Amino acid sequence: MNEKQKDSLAKFAYDLARIIAGVAVITPLFQSGKASVLNTVLGLVAVLIFLWIGYALDSKEAKQ
Repeated sequence: MNEKQKDSLAKFAYDLARIIAGVAVITPLFQSGKASVLNTVLGLVAVLIFLWIGYALDSKEAKQ
């Protein structure tokens, strides 16, 4: 995988983390009666996973 592909994949992972945070975590908090602890925790776990993937791809790019 070349540098441009790694950069694009890292940006994609960051965008997925942002979308998941908005849809699964933040939006239910503002809708009355829609937020559950399980959905919030699972959403946060998914956000952290994609943030970690994006960070890992970015850090590999910075080391080279």
